[in-house]
Amino acid sequence: MVSDNRILVIGGTGVSGVHLVNGLLERGKNVTIFHSGTHKPSKDFAPWYYEGRVKIVYGNAFKKKGIEDALGDLGYFDVVCSMYGNLRSISKFFSTGNRLGRFISIGGAPLYDMFGTANHEESVGGWSVTNLITESYRIQTDDGTLNGEPNSYNPKLNQMVLAEREVFRDHPTATHLRYPLMYGPYQLIPDEYMVVKRCLDKRPYILISQFLSRAPRSVCYGANGAEFVLKAIDNPEASKGEIFLVCDDDHPTNGQWIKIIANSLGHDLEVIEVPDELAAASRPLAKEDITKLNAYMMSNAKAQRLLGYTDPVPAIDAIAETARWLAKHPPNHELMKTMLQDPFEYETEDMIVEAYRKGDLKSAREIKWKTQPGYGYFYYGNNLNPADSRTQDEKHSGEYDPTKVRRIKQSSKL
Repeated sequence: MVSDNRILVIGGTGVSGVHLVNGLLERGKNVTIFHSGTHKPSKDFAPWYYEGRVKIVYGNAFKKKGIEDALGDLGYFDVVCSMYGNLRSISKFFSTGNRLGRFISIGGAPLYDMFGTANHEESVGGWSVTNLITESYRIQTDDGTLNGEPNSYNPKLNQMVLAEREVFRDHPTATHLRYPLMYGPYQLIPDEYMVVKRCLDKRPYILISQFLSRAPRSVCYGANGAEFVLKAIDNPEASKGEIFLVCDDDHPTNGQWIKIIANSLGHDLEVIEVPDELAAASRPLAKEDITKLNAYMMSNAKAQRLLGYTDPVPAIDAIAETARWLAKHPPNHELMKTMLQDPFEYETEDMIVEAYRKGDLKSAREIKWKTQPGYGYFYYGNNLNPADSRTQDEKHSGEYDPTKVRRIKQSSKL
């Protein structure tokens, strides 16, 4: 049995990381966390951060030198959990010098070929004919596997593929987990806010495209995401050398998700399903061009089978808890408008609904938004975002600065 008493968590202060540290402390582990210090968790969410129960190391996990300076003298760790930072540099650092026993990394599900650009023998119209996403689902490379060459339109997704590949080259017995969109208390940019805010404002309804309303949400609650990592640590033989797709056990539709949130707040919010051409208001929830959406669902069956995973918090309870927490701790509204790209333009929504209910689709189509709803600040897709004219190359140019929480473009004058 591999010893796993001394554990380093790179990150550890976010919506899932805090729950991971909680679980490790409950198991009696000696925990060190490494992060920039920009986002310190609140005392009620992570009391251990302020009680001296973990060693906290500050530094830049996005740069090779920052990693070396912060971690170079810390010695050996039985397990390293990399949730944050430049994964390729972190992986390479721990591949030399007898620095660790096991390497567990967290990446993202967006590297799957699910953005309508698929062009292979099992795709039709840009989409794979398989809508259930598992670990073996094609990723964005020329052969659909980690062995192929990255071929995404998005340089960020190409880097994600290369990072995963290098993890297993550096650490053949590593475990890698692909996270989807995460949610829960303390999520910095919560989708739930789009519904919670409307409930708090006593809106009578919310607009959503007919297709999107009935499409499933494959996402993961923060505590559930941490449970995948804990299960990988608890089951070293079953998890070594494996990739696991992370998501909640259950996948409510977007329409159900809206109702769960509204019900948890005691608000009667009507879900008005409208044709795609009238559903610009639901772009921030779709995170894509509504007319080009496809329904897919992720599966965590492999983690259930090999690791014995099951949700510690059922999805319905997790969504309701998140909504109630947001109602009590509302984030900065102007920041949410910018990041979610939801203008909360109720007057325009009302005009669209009035025309739609009269059957006047022509007038409804002609109604103009003062501020166009978008696909979200962190949109990964290849369509032009109505709220943001930047290309994916422009979005991902320069170096990420964790102290400013954004990319800094390199000046040509330097």
